[in-house]
Amino acid sequence: MNNLAESYADLGRHPEALKLREETLALRIIVLGPDHPDTLHSMANVVKTLFQLKRDAEAIPIIDACFRMVHGKPINPRLLSTMFKFRLQHFAQTHDPAGCQTTAEMWENLNRTDVGSLYDAACMRAVTAGLFGRAKKADEAAREADRAMDWLKKTVQAGYKDVAHMAEDSDLDALRGRDDFKKLMAQLGYVAPAAKPQAAPVPREVKP
Repeated sequence: MNNLAESYADLGRHPEALKLREETLALRIIVLGPDHPDTLHSMANVVKTLFQLKRDAEAIPIIDACFRMVHGKPINPRLLSTMFKFRLQHFAQTHDPAGCQTTAEMWENLNRTDVGSLYDAACMRAVTAGLFGRAKKADEAAREADRAMDWLKKTVQAGYKDVAHMAEDSDLDALRGRDDFKKLMAQLGYVAPAAKPQAAPVPREVKP
């Protein structure tokens, strides 16, 4: 059932994929238990399909249920990260900085210390800062940006070196004007591309 759902998803037949994924999840909860890795994987599949169907509000309770079950348990970090990124995406698209802030706090409360999780924490706070900024809430935006920078520094201290990704990652856009962000990028060896010279204007032909 799971493999057939994958095939439906690959073909873009998302309603059929969702039906099978929900049935698979229900069976895995009964047979394997709610916190088994395969059950959590099914939860992630249902979440992904709901987002593909633009029914992301329905996915939030599933993500939150997963969050309550994973404390202190081994779980595929990419799977967990993907679900939280979906949660962040939902609140970012609905222009809800408080929802993004709660998502960041939930992620931080998992106390994950791997480099990827530290980077995700920085991104979540930076996205939240950007939303607060667009909502004209400067104090909240500054606090979230400070938290984002703290996480980003921890990420670099833990060994993160992909400066090219940092330079292009739109999640970090709220930090780019900060001196400490520029300093951190410079420490990683980033050199900003030179501005392209503007072409001289072509003079218009003046007819006699």
